[in-house]
Amino acid sequence: MGRKQLTQHQMTADEFYLWLESQNERYELVDGQPMLMAGATIAHDTFVMNAARVIGNQLFGKPCRPRSADIAIRVSDHQVRYPDLSVDCGDPASSAREAGKPALVIEVESRSTGMVDAIDKLEEYKSIPSMQYIILVSTRKPRVRFYCRNESSAWDGQVIIGMESQLEMPLIGVTLSLGDLYYDLRFEAEPS
Repeated sequence: MGRKQLTQHQMTADEFYLWLESQNERYELVDGQPMLMAGATIAHDTFVMNAARVIGNQLFGKPCRPRSADIAIRVSDHQVRYPDLSVDCGDPASSAREAGKPALVIEVESRSTGMVDAIDKLEEYKSIPSMQYIILVSTRKPRVRFYCRNESSAWDGQVIIGMESQLEMPLIGVTLSLGDLYYDLRFEAEPS
């Protein structure tokens, strides 16, 4: 992702959505400024498609819905993110551009976005009152960082490793197996 100053003032989320209608590229709104988003790799896309299938099957017929990277998460009036995958437990209008009540976000880390995902976006997502779960994904090996809001509204985090591991998300009725999420992904040997 690269940042280039496209406007002279801080855009609001509503101004940003109007501006997006005339753009051919993908952007997020960061500190009131549009930020160009990078494209995905095959590994990134494979993980997202696996997660969408597994989550979508488990949510079928339930009130929460999986959302693609085309549906925004409004963090604040000057901050709009597009996670790789989310689960919305709200009831937004069909014409809405953003989740009504996001409960889960998944961000697949890349070499260019890993630090932004692990620091900036993580803290932004934690600030959303409806958010219950955040998953940061590595595509280099079967490893995720899993954050969940506990009963006292504080965040607990853990690293989950291995294809046989599972993530339990009872508040949205989803259990994810890393084996299912990483299905058909090949891992490169790490340098010694």
